[in-house]
Amino acid sequence: MAIYHLHAQVISRSAGRTSVAAAAYISGTRLTCERDGRVHDYTHRRDVVYAEIFLPEGAPGRWCDRSTLWNEVEATERGKNAQLCRSFDVALPRELTRDEQLRLARTYARSMADEGMCVDFAVHDKGDGNPHVHIHVPMRACNGDGFLAKSKTCYLLRNASGEEREATAEEQKKLSGEWEKVYRYKGKRELTKQQAEAEGLHPTRDRTSSTPVKRKIRTTDWDSPEKLEQWRKRWEDMANESLAVHGSDERIDRRSYAEQGVDLLPTVHLGPNVAAIEHAAREDAEACGKEYEAVTDRARENDRRMRINEMLRRLVVVLSELIRTRRERANKLESKRRAQRAAARRRPRRKVPYAPQRGRKVSPRGGYGR
Repeated sequence: MAIYHLHAQVISRSAGRTSVAAAAYISGTRLTCERDGRVHDYTHRRDVVYAEIFLPEGAPGRWCDRSTLWNEVEATERGKNAQLCRSFDVALPRELTRDEQLRLARTYARSMADEGMCVDFAVHDKGDGNPHVHIHVPMRACNGDGFLAKSKTCYLLRNASGEEREATAEEQKKLSGEWEKVYRYKGKRELTKQQAEAEGLHPTRDRTSSTPVKRKIRTTDWDSPEKLEQWRKRWEDMANESLAVHGSDERIDRRSYAEQGVDLLPTVHLGPNVAAIEHAAREDAEACGKEYEAVTDRARENDRRMRINEMLRRLVVVLSELIRTRRERANKLESKRRAQRAAARRRPRRKVPYAPQRGRKVSPRGGYGR
């Protein structure tokens, strides 16, 4: 059964992680982090089926080398709590063949590179029925010289006519001298130097802040929830299209049960550690000839929810059959009644001769008397 799973997270330095180590893990390679000198060797992994790097148009060609790409990411992000890269863990449909899974993963990764991101991805499959693809992308956009700033500072500018616009410091230098930065003055007023002098205020001493009115603007929309929803929708569409081409009737849906209007309990994501524990417990049970039972809280909770869901499915089937039967009976009864009414309307009425009841006298007015 095809399932929808797309988990997105940010790999940050504050959590003790590095983008070089994460890249070595997903690709099954040996990489050295030049920032701290640590060597990350994952060449022993046997579940890495495929790994590749896609670069956007105009990116430096040297970034095709995985070590160069992620070491430059580490060098660019200098903060101790810096966000290094964005990570996606996406489940591949088991109904597809290996070539179809690789084609789907490459198509999805290429679509992200077309948005300006450097994409490092790898397909994993341990043979346990959980093929998936890891996708890592840096947090910054880039050009031919390297990575760009995550955000830019825009200042509020105003001319003598009162017109306003926003521009960076570099853009302001290219504008004419009539555009001035706006500052905050006493009385919660935002004025230029000329406007402050015209109102009798000192252009510098009467300011409430020495910083001009400004705001930071993100250079990309990759951090927005709307963008994440677009990526999730894109994967749903691409995976369903691949399933249709394969000839499978299975489809995936990114929406939750509640959003779909399905009265079922969602299961809990086990994660790699819990899945490994349960896999070992299942192998031990099979070796001892015993029936497998979940050993972790998450797996036991999943078993409980799946049993409840199965009961709900059976209940829905029984209720649907009951409703269908009652509806059919009601329709048959209504059809019979309609036929009887139609037959009664077509039947000619017979005139029944008047016959007074015995033992009663007929009154002169036509009624019965005593």
